[in-house]
Amino acid sequence: AVSTPCSTASLRAAGLADIQVIVGGIVPAKDEKVLLAAGVAQVFHPGAALDDIVTAVRALAAARHARQGASA
Repeated sequence: AVSTPCSTASLRAAGLADIQVIVGGIVPAKDEKVLLAAGVAQVFHPGAALDDIVTAVRALAAARHARQGASA
């Protein structure tokens, strides 16, 4: 998780800010706040239901698709 803020900054610097970063695992609450502030779209913790993860990924993909369509 430590390198994730660098990854999101690198994506923005490369003009790829529309790529959403999702993190999963054991993430302390204070680190989760840092990750979200750095641009991470979603943090999933152990035990997250697969259906919830799939729903979130689909929603992020749909939002990205809508943004791309709006900018075309």
